[in-house]
Amino acid sequence: MTAMLFSAAGIAYMASVSYPDELGIVDARLAQHQESASRIGMRLRAEVGQLVDRAASSTLHELEEDRRDLALFVISKEGELLLPSAEPLRLPSEEAQEGLLPGRGFQNRQRQLARAAALERGECTLSAEPCQVSFGQRRAAAALYAGVVDFPDSGAEALLGLARLNRAEGKNDLAAARYQELGERFAGRSDPQSIPYRLLADIGLSEVSSVASASLALLRNVLGQSYDAPNSLLEVAAQSALQSLAAHPLTQAQQHEMAILAAELATAQADTLRAKRLATRLPEIVRSASLEPRSMVAPWATHKNLVYRQGEDGRIYGLMLSELQLQDIAVQAATAVGLHSSLVPRVQGNGTRHTGDATRRAQANLGPLFPHLALVLWDQGQGDAAMADIAEARRRHRAITGGLVAILVLGLLATIRGAARERELARLKSDFVSTVSHELKTPLTSIRMFAEMLRENVAGSDRKKEVHYHDIIVKESERLGLLIASMLDYAQIEKGTRNYADSRELIAGLARDSVETFMRLREGQGPELVLKVASEAEELLVSVDREVIVQCLLNLLSNAAKYGGEGEIEVSVQPSASPGYVEVSVRDQGPGVASSEHEKIFREFYRAPDAVKSAIEGTGLGLALVKRHVEALGGNVALESSPGRGATFTIRLKVINRLS
Repeated sequence: MTAMLFSAAGIAYMASVSYPDELGIVDARLAQHQESASRIGMRLRAEVGQLVDRAASSTLHELEEDRRDLALFVISKEGELLLPSAEPLRLPSEEAQEGLLPGRGFQNRQRQLARAAALERGECTLSAEPCQVSFGQRRAAAALYAGVVDFPDSGAEALLGLARLNRAEGKNDLAAARYQELGERFAGRSDPQSIPYRLLADIGLSEVSSVASASLALLRNVLGQSYDAPNSLLEVAAQSALQSLAAHPLTQAQQHEMAILAAELATAQADTLRAKRLATRLPEIVRSASLEPRSMVAPWATHKNLVYRQGEDGRIYGLMLSELQLQDIAVQAATAVGLHSSLVPRVQGNGTRHTGDATRRAQANLGPLFPHLALVLWDQGQGDAAMADIAEARRRHRAITGGLVAILVLGLLATIRGAARERELARLKSDFVSTVSHELKTPLTSIRMFAEMLRENVAGSDRKKEVHYHDIIVKESERLGLLIASMLDYAQIEKGTRNYADSRELIAGLARDSVETFMRLREGQGPELVLKVASEAEELLVSVDREVIVQCLLNLLSNAAKYGGEGEIEVSVQPSASPGYVEVSVRDQGPGVASSEHEKIFREFYRAPDAVKSAIEGTGLGLALVKRHVEALGGNVALESSPGRGATFTIRLKVINRLS
């Protein structure tokens, strides 16, 4: 509370401190910087507007020259993308390919081609496994192909089959001749998958030729839009040509041409990708376009911006500018307005944080053209001494005020957390009182009831009943005594007055006594109890308070009996993996304890949610007392458990000696 009052007083004092003269100088300088930022922003918007206007006043042919640097795009009045083309490598053709009517005997030739293809593949009828193609099968296939190679309606497929057979036999020269004939005879035709035979011929020549000229020709033809084929197939053909060129020795002229063609291919691929990306935004661009330039962030690259407007011809003209390109335009505009040399203009997204050493001096929005961007002036110099001193004083003022505010906030949070902790503790204590009242009432009721039965001579002359009543009174009295002992232990621990006796005890004997006491108290009811003492632990001595350790083990056994289900409870005594220590473990076969509850269940009054739901009686003190007692005697308590795999509580104590 003192810290909160101090912080509030400090904030009030700092708020009353002012620097009227210095602030006037700072405000004047900031106003000057703000004016410069506004002028630079206006020039930047004007420059970008001129770029879009120039695109809108140019023809598609003229735009082709600038489309690479500015990533220009044009959309038709109907909303179709005209530039860049989605298929820049494909031969533009509006006419259907020339048809071919089958000649007489067409069906027989098709069956002959199918039989030849089957022989070429080496198909078998007796096995599902692929067959090895024999020399005789190749000869038979070649004869079948040769029989139909001269017919217009089967010659192309026959030439392709003969070329494949020649390549399989390593006769690349013959294969090249077949591909050459295919390209010459069927230049205007396509296969059943609409792939031009000329393209197939040129790809084949590129693959079998021993010189680079065929691959260069294929790459040159693809980039020259010589084939009416899908753009994706043409890109694969171009890449295949480049790979073939890499395997051939090239002259200097061929290397130069390959570099130029590779650059053109990269540009075409970039156009294809940009066209596909723009296609996803065409409806939005068409819907929002007007005579005034507009912009939107490119969804595939947040550092790029699509700037566009509608031309007088109804088309939409636009370009894609990166923040780096806008930055270059801003620098040129800053030079034109005479910006101070220590100030640097930057175009960045609104709200972008700067992590460098520069200081933000001014910021101007870029209006409706770039609503998501701002022009920021950063000061990378030191400035004059007066401005530096004033800025330092303001920073110091803000730092002190911020620190006081932080202290105030932390104080409030600590107060809130303390209050919440007190409420939680009060609730736990209230639950504890209610639970203990119930725990006390149960044995007292039993004692009173059976005592009254003895007084009224309910048992009569039945000695067994009388002994049974006495046993119940004794057992309930012991149970009541254990509960009262736990509460007294907790009270003494809280006050710091709990004293412990110090005696040398055999740890195996303590475990046996605890098990016998527990079995006597429960009269054989509940899960089976198994005690395992390792032979090397029989003679281990510990210095402890005997009653305390026995009580701790009874608490663990009681928990195992309550929450461990019907499976057996195992008590084991064995030397610890840590030298000089011995362990006593109590393991049950119950539902286990979630890892998030491992620390909580050792708190005073805490009961796990599953235990509360199960309506099993308990005070929430047992495990807390076990932990407090064992740690006070120089040991520690550990829990190993996971849901569905039971729980193992282990008391680890220091060994003081061995019996001789």
